[in-house]
Amino acid sequence: MQSSNPDLPVDAVIVCQCRPHGKLPPARVEAACRLLNEFGIEVCVINDLCALCARRVEALARWASEGGPRRVVACRPRAIRAMFQTFHLPTQNLHVVDLTDSEADLILRNWLDASATLERPGVRTIHATSAGAEASGSSSNDASSEPLAWFPVLDYDRCNGCGLCAEFCLFGVYEREERTVSVVAPGNCKPYCPACARICPTAAIVFPKYHEPPYDGSEITDEAAARARAQAARHELLGTNLKEALRRRHAARPNIPPRSSMPGAEGHSPRPAETESENSNP
Repeated sequence: MQSSNPDLPVDAVIVCQCRPHGKLPPARVEAACRLLNEFGIEVCVINDLCALCARRVEALARWASEGGPRRVVACRPRAIRAMFQTFHLPTQNLHVVDLTDSEADLILRNWLDASATLERPGVRTIHATSAGAEASGSSSNDASSEPLAWFPVLDYDRCNGCGLCAEFCLFGVYEREERTVSVVAPGNCKPYCPACARICPTAAIVFPKYHEPPYDGSEITDEAAARARAQAARHELLGTNLKEALRRRHAARPNIPPRSSMPGAEGHSPRPAETESENSNP
């Protein structure tokens, strides 16, 4: 039986499959679910946590607001934390296990050993889409019909509110008000275009579905190198006269479509990857 919102029990650990994008190895997802169940922990398997956040599903907000640790097994911890910040979900008790890490199994086992969870009878694994959920023993829900949840999220621990992303973006994804930048229309984002993340002076923009660090949410260990990469990208995409390039982009900006909080909304279905120069030239 499908419910109007995913069933997210307050004690469950959320496991994201990143479907249909396929960033997370299915074998690691299945192994994590088995291990969690062995320790008596209820698991809620989500096709795509990005889509769930962008749709601002109430059940997820309730789950995130519960007291005690909120456990997510997904991709890069910085990406998940930034996504929660972007969509106004609490992060103070958020703990993320990174399934893209080759040692994810060991990391998860260490957490389980440290938490000393008591086994409970009747543990369920719930497989939830962005529209509904059901208790199940397999991860066979069809995710092929779900749209691609491609959009940026903001690491507010790094963002300085400069607003370059809002000036650069042609599609009204960002909005800046009093030196605070927000992602107001994630569904307007052009799929497979991470150009705004590349030019961000503070490396604060993350695309959870992207594959290249640090734009995928990988931790930044060399600040000088990150600044140099951003400066080189700005020079490549905007030239030496930043103000003039942004003025030309603004003049060439198409009529911005209505705000869409739904990734993959009409007109934004997945398409073949395009080069950044095509996506970004004014």
